[in-house]
Amino acid sequence: MAFITCPLREAGSISRDQPAVIGREHEILYGELDLMASACQRNLLEAGIEQGDRVALYLEDGLHAIALLFALFRIGAIACPINTTLPVRDVRERLKSIACVKLIARTGEESRRVLKGIRIHDPGELVPEKITLPFSQEELKIPVEQPATIVFTPGRAGKPKAVLHTIKNHYYSAFGANINVRVRSGDRWLLSRPLYHVGGMGILFRCFSSGATVVLMETGRALEDMMETHRVTHLTLEPDQLIHLLEKNLSEKTRSRLKAVMLGGGTLTDPVWHRARADHWPIIPTYGLTEMNSQVTAMPATAPMDKRNTAGSLLKYRRLLLAEDGEIMVKGETLFKGYVDGPDLFLPVDAEGWFATGDIGRMDEDGYLTVDGRKDNPLAT
Repeated sequence: MAFITCPLREAGSISRDQPAVIGREHEILYGELDLMASACQRNLLEAGIEQGDRVALYLEDGLHAIALLFALFRIGAIACPINTTLPVRDVRERLKSIACVKLIARTGEESRRVLKGIRIHDPGELVPEKITLPFSQEELKIPVEQPATIVFTPGRAGKPKAVLHTIKNHYYSAFGANINVRVRSGDRWLLSRPLYHVGGMGILFRCFSSGATVVLMETGRALEDMMETHRVTHLTLEPDQLIHLLEKNLSEKTRSRLKAVMLGGGTLTDPVWHRARADHWPIIPTYGLTEMNSQVTAMPATAPMDKRNTAGSLLKYRRLLLAEDGEIMVKGETLFKGYVDGPDLFLPVDAEGWFATGDIGRMDEDGYLTVDGRKDNPLAT
């Protein structure tokens, strides 16, 4: 059986005194976060969480959520982040749909009544205020095929589906993306995607695999304020967020600090592209999907200008081909384990292992992908 070293443990050993997570009220170093995850692991085990358990997290994207995620990975439990904007009744339905009966959440009496039958753990009882464990230099190995997370698709083509990813999926997604756009100690990536979205999980793994810092979004704070206050170097945005930032006329100092702006979730109009280029925004167009653990293609830094309106070229550890009708087919080390339906798992691939994305695209002679929309609506973006 193949194993990988837990990215947080490795960063905790190499970048112990570097900041891992920055938020409104705290800054925690990698060594401290590694210890916190170990303490959470011990507390989870004492609370009856076991290997193979599906454990939902209905928490804001803060330090507690991150520490608990990696503690669950170390146990071998499956973390199931749930959309925190959902009402409690919808949370119950989501848990039922993935046969999950354990939940970490801050709940009141009414919520507990609605969630009757679900074992609820308060994060305050699992995450220690003070860390008393000694630093560990011991390697912490995790099986690459270990189921790690269940996240729900955005539901762009109907009812959201529950997608199971392994540790391997997360690791190779981050590793391949970091080959294309390097992330290093001292960089700061704003967690502008929630952890219940595969893009948010990707930011964690990309940073923790390289010793960079995750900057937590703060409720009520605008993107531009977060960028200036925390000296952000990397962003993940959708087109409307980029348009918003362009209209804010950020200072030259804030713009020049940016090393990469990952852009997904749609396309930009020509005027927006021209404005972004004129202001020297380091935009990296991408194409991805939940089933492939985020990015499949991305723009290389060395791409010529005439390729900048494409979705970039194929990242390492992914494979892609176009069917006769133009549908984008994918597979590789980042391909999900399957859709979860109660206790069952289903992976809809063809005889050669290709997954049909439902997206229509074309590839030019230099290997750059253009996405033209959905198969059921080619004009959609």
